[in-house]
Amino acid sequence: MLPVNILVSWAIAALPWWGAVALPARSLILVSVIAPVMTCVMMPLVTRLLRPWLTRHPDRVQHERCLREALDQLAAPPQAGQQRTGAAAADGSASRVS
Repeated sequence: MLPVNILVSWAIAALPWWGAVALPARSLILVSVIAPVMTCVMMPLVTRLLRPWLTRHPDRVQHERCLREALDQLAAPPQAGQQRTGAAAADGSASRVS
């Protein structure tokens, strides 16, 4: 986005009458030109270019769901009458009560 901002600013500053325009008017004109260019041209282009990175792969959804469920089970406190398995049970931390 910065290159577009610099390019538009440079192109507008090259206009011969630009120096005679008051600073607030220059700012208003620049913002009025740059905002639509960024919104209507650059953002759709960048989104289209980054689509593979932005979209979720359907084949990974099931793997992520299984991983999330396994992590939720490890984070949940053991219910009465159940023993915790895995690393927590191996080091004895599940049996300690404070």
